[in-house]
Amino acid sequence: QGSTPLILASMAGWEDVVAFLMGVEGVDVNLADRSGQTALFAAVARHRAGLVKAMLLRGGFDVNDRAATELYGRSHTPLTWVSMTGQRDIVQLLLEAEGIDANGAGSDGGTAVMVAAQQGHDDILKMLLK
Repeated sequence: QGSTPLILASMAGWEDVVAFLMGVEGVDVNLADRSGQTALFAAVARHRAGLVKAMLLRGGFDVNDRAATELYGRSHTPLTWVSMTGQRDIVQLLLEAEGIDANGAGSDGGTAVMVAAQQGHDDILKMLLK
């Protein structure tokens, strides 16, 4: 799939390995695999809240990247994905992230508010509308 070591470690949830790789000079933390999945999206899609928090604290990740078109049928931002899948803890982390675009849309035009409403995630909808 053209995955990088950072993406593979994120998928596996290996926080120590991810921390090490993020510290290596020259590592592009926003590099995507052939399906469009980045390390941040890999952690988000697998509900690895601790890993997402560590990545966001480190900085340098594109929190608004539309990723993973081949894996999930269309592209999503990390925020639209977690709003759709009901990951309240990661929604909160992303809303606090520097540079987050809460109105960013996936390839189908769906924003986080739209997908949370469609999926009936009222608690997430309230968080997004604050």
